[in-house]
Amino acid sequence: MRRLAPHIGVAGTVALLAMVVGCGGPAAGVAPVGSAATCNATTTPVAPTTAAPPPATVLPALWGRHWFPALAAAQDGRARATVAVVGDSVGEGLYASDLAGTSWVELIRSDLVQRAGDGGSGFQGMARSQTFLEGLPARASEHYLGTPGNAWTQTGTWRTPTWPYGPGYGALVASTPGSTVTIPFTGTDLAIDYADRGSPWTYAVDGGQERRTVPADTDAPSTVRVAGLAAGPHTVRITSQGADGPWLGGIEGADDRGVRLDNYSIAGLESGAWNNADPWRSGQLVGGVRNPADLVIYTLGGNDVLKAVRDVTAAPVAGNPGVPGLGWQTIDAGRLVTGPGIPAGTTVVAVDPETSTATLSHAPTQSAAAVDLTVTAQDVVSTWRRNVEGYLNGLQRSGDGLELAPDIVFVWAPADATPQVESLYGQLKDQARAVAASVGAAFVDVQAATGQPWSDWCEAGRAGNADDPAAAGADGAHPSDAGHRYIADLVLRTITPQ
Repeated sequence: MRRLAPHIGVAGTVALLAMVVGCGGPAAGVAPVGSAATCNATTTPVAPTTAAPPPATVLPALWGRHWFPALAAAQDGRARATVAVVGDSVGEGLYASDLAGTSWVELIRSDLVQRAGDGGSGFQGMARSQTFLEGLPARASEHYLGTPGNAWTQTGTWRTPTWPYGPGYGALVASTPGSTVTIPFTGTDLAIDYADRGSPWTYAVDGGQERRTVPADTDAPSTVRVAGLAAGPHTVRITSQGADGPWLGGIEGADDRGVRLDNYSIAGLESGAWNNADPWRSGQLVGGVRNPADLVIYTLGGNDVLKAVRDVTAAPVAGNPGVPGLGWQTIDAGRLVTGPGIPAGTTVVAVDPETSTATLSHAPTQSAAAVDLTVTAQDVVSTWRRNVEGYLNGLQRSGDGLELAPDIVFVWAPADATPQVESLYGQLKDQARAVAASVGAAFVDVQAATGQPWSDWCEAGRAGNADDPAAAGADGAHPSDAGHRYIADLVLRTITPQ
């Protein structure tokens, strides 16, 4: 569940929290990606027990008190209902054959739009840029870049720097003046989400007048809004006027009626991405009070487990606590660091994502041009819960301030993993059930719903294939079209009136 890029207020909105295991490529503890792997599970069979397993789906009696009225109002043409999906690579759509059509998120969007009308294309982040998609495994990248509607159209030179902030949890940044990115959207209103930094840039809707934006270098999350467009499809072309901008997080298309789905998913995310630790990582930006939802689909947690222990290739200098390296992440703060020349008990104090440098609590005792340091999360389960609770703090509340205004569903999708990783998955499932119970959320365990081990999920053609997303494979975390369809159907049975 590593990062895969080269750097590698309207009434009637819902928050559906879907806890979906996913990753951005091969990761420790997960079955190999691609078609070469087989459907033989790496998990250890669980010994028989007389204890009754927890139910696969939990739906509290009062669940839907916000979402169902919002959906009904959208169906009657009186208002818009909004769904926010906060996820990782599975929410992004890997390895469905069509990111814009056959992923479980897009299948849910299609179903809800058929029921209640199109409320706009919603949020789409920089993960849909050519630059980001080029960072996927080679054959998957080639497939998606060649599939109509899956990638933004770019000219010139662009980059996706290590800058994990904002609703797109990153930015697409032009490196040469005159570079353009053209993005399709639907709706009567457009919002362009960017960071207030870098060079000036312009935008034009449907080939119309160019309008200029000059950043004030506040670094704040910012938005340009365009209203009063005709209903239906449009394009926006954004053009750089310098060598460092725009810092584009994504765009939003919206209408005032129908269903809108905002997909904030991006490969590699952990729960710490939206823990409310600062304004840039606030749940307010993704289904919360600044972009309110009636149902939030929260798909983060699998990467917390798979990244609990990982290596960073670093270049330490003896006596200097600032250590540059490939792979440091802002969420590494507080994690244990071990390796050659690293004193016992050393932790990460802070990470500068722009220079990819970590400040350690103890300076290294020896220098090296390149050495692998091991970064270890010390308490994955309790950290995940704190992060989720932080995210929830950014959501809207009802009149008494105690009840979450959005309705919430946690969903855990199937994955194949080593016994150690499987154990952590199980512990996070238990935490997700506990959090769901504490806030009146629904909970869906897709693996339990199948009543089968992961090997049967794979044999049924539900596992993805990085070598050919149009076919099933044996990917240990990402579903195929059939797997995405199964997840979508299960979630839809939970979030639509039966």
